[in-house]
Amino acid sequence: MTTNVAPLDSLLEFFRLLRVAGLRVGLTETQDALQAVETLDDWAWLHPALKATLIKRHADEAVFDRLFQLYFQPGLVKKPQSSQQQPDSPSTQMSGLGQGGQNGGGFAQPSSGNAYQQTLQKAIQFMLRHVYNPSMPPTARRVQEALLLLSEMVQRQSETDKPLDEIQADLETAFMQQLESDQKTPALESLFGEPDVDHINFHQMDQSEFKLIQSQVERLIKQLLSKPKRRYQPDQAGQLHLRKTVRKSLQYGGVPIQLARRKRRIERPKLFVITDISSSVEVFSRFFLMLTHAFQHTSHTCRSFVFSDQLHEVTDALQTSINRTPNVATAVDQLLKTLRAGGWTTRRTDYGTTFKQFHQHVSRHLDRRSTIVILGDARNNQAPDQLQRFKDISQASKRILWLNPERQPLWNTGDSIINTYSPWCESVEECRNLKQLRQMVHCLSDTIR
Repeated sequence: MTTNVAPLDSLLEFFRLLRVAGLRVGLTETQDALQAVETLDDWAWLHPALKATLIKRHADEAVFDRLFQLYFQPGLVKKPQSSQQQPDSPSTQMSGLGQGGQNGGGFAQPSSGNAYQQTLQKAIQFMLRHVYNPSMPPTARRVQEALLLLSEMVQRQSETDKPLDEIQADLETAFMQQLESDQKTPALESLFGEPDVDHINFHQMDQSEFKLIQSQVERLIKQLLSKPKRRYQPDQAGQLHLRKTVRKSLQYGGVPIQLARRKRRIERPKLFVITDISSSVEVFSRFFLMLTHAFQHTSHTCRSFVFSDQLHEVTDALQTSINRTPNVATAVDQLLKTLRAGGWTTRRTDYGTTFKQFHQHVSRHLDRRSTIVILGDARNNQAPDQLQRFKDISQASKRILWLNPERQPLWNTGDSIINTYSPWCESVEECRNLKQLRQMVHCLSDTIR
């Protein structure tokens, strides 16, 4: 396995490490640093060039120096060789940044065969020195963000074949062991159990927060899949079946020695999931479709639909994508990419047409065992609401649960018609962050098994 990290990616990765360590490296500093690097003809000036453009406070200088030594190999920064050949351009000279070998960057690529362990130890040193601080309230958030970033770096720098989740698990274990060697504190487990991302608005998260939330959604999926299904035991004292009892009594001269019982009829629940995939709720839709995969495995009957101005069933497409790609997030990305290519995410939402088509497709399958979950902001773009169709769906099913990813004060403003449909729903809930999503999933999983 070989890797070739682009120079720009290597520098941006170093900038992200600086931010994780608490240094104030914003967009302006990043642009200044990249422009300064482009002008260098002697890479011995890389350290002072980055320091001059990135560091604005004297208190941050020592941290920057340690991180630079940790990230870049000793001996990397040296003058280009003088020869009769045409000197390389700055982009060519930087081709070694972020790679292993003598001209490599990033964590030092050891010459021994145990490259993975040594690279892992470098990552732990960074965590202990620049990330973990028990006195700071957002420690859990910073630790989780650093673990994701360092896992990617370890995978690339050590050239290991291990998947990213295994590397992150190794980092967590080694980091915990290192801390517990000094003192064992029960609070350490909270760094990896429930990171401080529960209240982040899905519409306001950055890339690092997106990865953290996605990892929590994947963990929630594993919990759903591992949860045991309900086991029905035979009812030994069921309702008396009079006709069978009389028939059996004939062999005893009409004496009802053996009583016949009616078998209990097990009614398995049905689940229908309807997800808005328009651009206004696309981020939330991605997480919800990941969970839909788990619902299809835990529920006896689960059918999944997406819509914008038209309704489209994706039950089989989602399952096929997941069968081809074990990673649920990748499978959902492929499905959304296909829908995006068809223009589904750019259309104007039409809830009335969606409910009309849903009633036409599944009305004969709805009964008192059916639970319908709708994800959407109820913004109908002034289209007809088709309320009568929605009433028919509600009356034919057991219940309708509506999840609205907008803040509740924004409901029924503009073209939102959530109050039109809410009287016919059992529950209409705000669901715009991980905590609310987790509560909904646990409540729903207990009722559909």
